[in-house]
Amino acid sequence: MMAALCLISCGGDDDEPIITNSGFNADITRILDVIDDHTWIYSEYGQTTEISFLAFRNPEEIVSSLNGVPMTFHGWMKRVYSGTLSDETEFYFYIDTKAKCIKGYGVGSDIKTYALNATCTYYYEIVDEKTIKLKDYSVYNIYKRKD
Repeated sequence: MMAALCLISCGGDDDEPIITNSGFNADITRILDVIDDHTWIYSEYGQTTEISFLAFRNPEEIVSSLNGVPMTFHGWMKRVYSGTLSDETEFYFYIDTKAKCIKGYGVGSDIKTYALNATCTYYYEIVDEKTIKLKDYSVYNIYKRKD
């Protein structure tokens, strides 16, 4: 998956930082500077959630697998639940800085599409470069960067 994702989003020199000279605005760049290329972990009551983010070099337009409608995404993320619940889902994500949320749509069966049947929304609050609060339903959970 990661290799295919790099073929879609990477071009040119792999030595340059992902977000440098990108088409992202300053607010999105600030969020990506914290979350990009890191895995974030939250664990409680024997359940663990890990969320990994990988930003595109520039915003990418990807079409829906259902109806071909394009959406602009800022990167790729993977969410892994473990414990009594086990699940691993890959998403394309975009950041809505006004709503302070990260919205994900599942990666379609064709890597160049997104799926409407798998979505997620995380409202965020960045505490520092190694801590982020994410709320997916009703409570903010504190995710620590996994180094």
